[in-house]
Amino acid sequence: MTIYLLMRHAAYDFGVRHLAGRSEWSLSADGQAQANALAHSGLPRRVTLVHSSPRARCLQTIAPYSAATGQPAAVRQALDEVDFGNWTGLEYSALENDPDWRNWNERRGQARAPAGESMSEAQARIVRHLKATSREHPSGTIVVVTHAELIRAVVLHCLSLPLNSWQSVDVPYASVRTVAVGSSGQMIVDQKVAA
Repeated sequence: MTIYLLMRHAAYDFGVRHLAGRSEWSLSADGQAQANALAHSGLPRRVTLVHSSPRARCLQTIAPYSAATGQPAAVRQALDEVDFGNWTGLEYSALENDPDWRNWNERRGQARAPAGESMSEAQARIVRHLKATSREHPSGTIVVVTHAELIRAVVLHCLSLPLNSWQSVDVPYASVRTVAVGSSGQMIVDQKVAA
């Protein structure tokens, strides 16, 4: 069984009012403190692999852990943020009256970001990555640094819940969820879903 430690990147100021998507923003001072705390938390000191989204906020989050353990992070495109297309970088206030944005939040399993990807596509790529990596490392422990929507998608997949249930899964900055992938591809998550 492969154990994954799914870590959401730490805090960054741009994400408070904007949909960052695949734009590049650095961690805030709070985010840097969170990343440093993660490096000295209860995470295992030796793991099989460390994989990261290519976004700067993810690489900056894992950097203190890599420095403390000597385990560099390998970038994997499958862990990248959802491609929000035309919404990338917009303020949330500018999206409030957009019917496509409302549809995205109400029907996450069926909607697509304009000129971007659907959540179903994003979910498929991260689940595919986790299962493929588990076949290569069937008894490994792997740290994965990625984004809230991708972690939600994995949790919902593990629980056989629809993507429209996204609001039931809380993924705070710098949080870690444990997922186990078995030899036949079954996935189990250590995550409570809000009532």
